[in-house]
Amino acid sequence: MMRRKLWRQLLFCLLGVCMLSVLAGCGSKYGEIPQNSAETEASNSLPTQDINKTPDQAAANDASVSADNTVLNEEVQTAIDSAVDLQIYTIDPDSLDVKAVTVSVSGNRKIDAKTIAGLVTEELSSQSVDVDVLDVTQDAENNVILNFGDDAPPVMNVGSTIEAAILDCYCHSITDNIAGSKVYLRINGGRYETGHLLFELNEAY
Repeated sequence: MMRRKLWRQLLFCLLGVCMLSVLAGCGSKYGEIPQNSAETEASNSLPTQDINKTPDQAAANDASVSADNTVLNEEVQTAIDSAVDLQIYTIDPDSLDVKAVTVSVSGNRKIDAKTIAGLVTEELSSQSVDVDVLDVTQDAENNVILNFGDDAPPVMNVGSTIEAAILDCYCHSITDNIAGSKVYLRINGGRYETGHLLFELNEAY
C-alpha cells in the first residue's frame, strides 16, 4: 500500500510539472512579447511628418515657393538691367530757361510720346509748373498730337516766356527721343491759339 501511495504522489508531481511547462509555453507564445530595446529606440527616433500634408505634397509646396521666388527675382533683375536713361527738358526755376535733365525709365515701360510727355509733366510739376495735358496721340509715322486744356499752363496763368518754355520742353523732349517725330499742338482738340502764339492744325512745332 505504501508503495502505491508513493507511486501516486510521484505521478501527480510529474503531471503537475508537465502542466506547468505547458502553461509557460502558451504564455510565451500568445502573451505580450517585449520589444527589443534597439528596435524601440529606432522607432522613437523616426522623424515626425506634418499630419496635414503627405511628403509629396510638402515637397511640391516647397518646389512651388522656390519657383515663384526665382521667377520674381528674374523679373526684378530684368527690369533693372533693361532700364534706360532719357534726356528730357524742364524749366530752370532760377533763370526760367529750358534745361536738359536725365531721367531713368524702367525697361517694362514703353518709350513713346505719351510716356515722354508724362515725364516732362512730372518734371515741370516739381518746379511748381502744373501743366494740363489732356491727351497725347502718336501715329505709325510718329506724328504726335499734344492736346492741352484751356484753363491751365501753358494756355492760361503764364506769360509768353513761360508759355514758350513749356512748349519747348514737351516738343524737344519728344523729337529728341523719337526719331522722325513731329509735334502738332492743340487746345481742347482745336488749333493752338493764345494771346502769344498761334499754330494751325497742320502746323508742326
